[in-house]
Amino acid sequence: MFGACEHFVQFYEDDAVLGRSVGSFIGSALGAGSAGIVIATAEHRAVIEHELSSYGIDVSLVKGRNQYVPLDAEETLSKFIRDGWPDAEMFQAVLGPLMDKACAGGRQLHAFGEMVAILLAQGNGKAALRLEELWNDLGKRYEFSLFCGYPINGFYESSSIDLFEHICKEHSRVIPAESYGSANRTADEQVRAIAVMQQKAAALENEIAERRRAEEGLHELSRTRQILQEVASALVSEQELVKVVQLVTDAGCEVSGAAFGAFFYIVRDGQGESYKLYTLSGAPPEEFSDFPMPRNTAIFAPTFSGKAIVRLGDVTQDPRFGQNAPYYGTPPGHLPVKSYLAAPVISKSGEVFGALLFGDPRPNVFTQVSEEMVVALAAQAATAIDNANLQTSLQRELAAVKRAEVQSRHLASIVESSDDAIISKTLDGIITSWNAGAERMFGYTEEEVVGQPITILFPEGHIDEEATIIGQIRRGLRVDHYETKRRDKAGNLVDISLSVSPIKNDAGEVIGASKIARDITQRKRDEEALKRAAIELAKSRDELEEHVQERTASLREAVAQMEEFSYTVSHDLRAPLRAMNVHCRALMEDYRDLLEREPDALHSVDRIAENCTRLDKMIQDILTYGRVARDELTIEVIPLDKLVHDTIYHYPALQPPNAEVIVEPLGEVIGHEPSLVQIISNLLNNAIKFVAPGNKPVVRVRTERHGDKIRLWIEDNGIGIDPQYHHRLFTMFERIHAKLPYEGTGIGLAIVRKAAERMGGAVGLESDGHSGSRFWVDLQAAGGAR
Repeated sequence: MFGACEHFVQFYEDDAVLGRSVGSFIGSALGAGSAGIVIATAEHRAVIEHELSSYGIDVSLVKGRNQYVPLDAEETLSKFIRDGWPDAEMFQAVLGPLMDKACAGGRQLHAFGEMVAILLAQGNGKAALRLEELWNDLGKRYEFSLFCGYPINGFYESSSIDLFEHICKEHSRVIPAESYGSANRTADEQVRAIAVMQQKAAALENEIAERRRAEEGLHELSRTRQILQEVASALVSEQELVKVVQLVTDAGCEVSGAAFGAFFYIVRDGQGESYKLYTLSGAPPEEFSDFPMPRNTAIFAPTFSGKAIVRLGDVTQDPRFGQNAPYYGTPPGHLPVKSYLAAPVISKSGEVFGALLFGDPRPNVFTQVSEEMVVALAAQAATAIDNANLQTSLQRELAAVKRAEVQSRHLASIVESSDDAIISKTLDGIITSWNAGAERMFGYTEEEVVGQPITILFPEGHIDEEATIIGQIRRGLRVDHYETKRRDKAGNLVDISLSVSPIKNDAGEVIGASKIARDITQRKRDEEALKRAAIELAKSRDELEEHVQERTASLREAVAQMEEFSYTVSHDLRAPLRAMNVHCRALMEDYRDLLEREPDALHSVDRIAENCTRLDKMIQDILTYGRVARDELTIEVIPLDKLVHDTIYHYPALQPPNAEVIVEPLGEVIGHEPSLVQIISNLLNNAIKFVAPGNKPVVRVRTERHGDKIRLWIEDNGIGIDPQYHHRLFTMFERIHAKLPYEGTGIGLAIVRKAAERMGGAVGLESDGHSGSRFWVDLQAAGGAR
């Protein structure tokens, strides 16, 4: 550790004592022609140099010959301390050249340093210890004698014991403080001083051991409290009785230190009481399979009757032990038990559910703290069993209500607990019913909140929860045991466990939601409020049915009118247009020579024919739009690859050399094939139509998968669409490029939008107005989400 370097330490009480010791140490070296280095505070350097002078050493002379080098401790320390820690490389860079110079010519070197004492005074004992290690590393390169000094009062705290021991280990020799080794003391006095020091050290070690035991006890108590909190939290949401009791049994073994534990559930029958093993912890169930369950003996009776908690250091030494036939003690094959702890599990009504029993083969394992922890767990178990039994009872009642009143499905989705806040609301979040439990929990009366948004109960930071909950309800999903906070009328936060269920009409459609807000500590049923809710829901259902019937009749009438209109348009409007077109074409063929003498007349006739054709196309598109909007849809699996290739085959303008259409693998979707044909043909024809003159149309068709959706992309190299017109593009009769020489009726993209929406999809566009357009259509993927 120390190499060729003697590295010793002196602990001192008086600065004058340190000054004399260092003066003697350095003075002897200088007197013998060796070198001396002193790294100390200004005050200590002055004391040391005074001592050197008393030895007859001319301090100025030895300084001038670089035989004696005094340095300021704080200034030297600052040169290699970084962020409170000695930097090894910088330490070597600062002290190495100094050592080279001092040891030049083979001179011996004595050095004194108190930089470590400065670090200790700053409360940085670890850095001081690291500096001692660096001095020892330096001693492997140079041969010198190093004197370190520490004021002993820096180690008076018991927390300094480990640091003091480590510092001593880093030195080849340790000189105790002057009060223990004073030369003025007799040998007997020194022995007495050492004895006193040993006594103090023993007392200090004992104090430290006591403190450590106390800290371990606090840690154990903290862990126990954490276990109780975790169990309490788990019991709030757990409704299955076996899991509830198993949680408590396992936790009881952990907090009490028992080797094994069990919960015995009291089963009452016509023959009297018996005890059934419900859960076991710390031992396999087969350990209990070969011997009978506990009976109402003197040891068990106080617990199973609910009268007392029993804690025994050694059950076999208790006078009540071994008094009952046929075993008169522990049954054969029973787990070995010395320490015994039992606590009754009693409901709020005073009913004894059973007992928690814990055992250990070692005696005196269970303490008063163990008993208190097990009692707390027994209380939690009783509350959880109460709640589980209440839940079971409520489920039976709800099942009976459903069997008796099939038409009251709305009420069945609300009634889930007897003493909770039960609220119903619309999908827009408007409160429609409010029971007495809600009034007790939140302070609002029914008159104050019905018709108000449910968010009046939401504290800051919880508003976003409503959108998430409603999103699940719209999909017909329940929200179970969601723990959150709500604010009552007085502004107080209430911890609740929330269950939300969708309310459906007779057609199975989600029309609202019912919320059950469960206070952690109160679970009482309010039947009167539920009856009022049932009456209101029945009334709402009747009103909704009447409204649906009226709406259905209205829609049927509208559809009939639309069909009549479509017939009129198809047969009464298109016939005159076709006749006008035929007469114009005949006029141009039969009288072309005459018309060519009047160019304006020829142009007018030609324009009439073109407009007849365009108007006929517009009527056809309108009819197509109406058909897409109202026709019955047959939904099936459709391979997009085949559909796109078939569309290209039926349109020569989409084929080479007129255009290049690149089709990547597309996959399958769920949709209506005629509607998809309308979408793809319209988008592909638009893609090749709106291309700058002289450019060959190039179209790319591809898909992307997003969950249960497929997005179909049709991308072109056309003239693009200015972003300011994107919002108008899919509406009827909109022609964004009306001033440019591109034909169209302004209905094609409206047909695309309507067809996509009828299939539950959507359409959109990406274009900067210059470098082509990217149309997309979202469709339902075949095979569901991936």
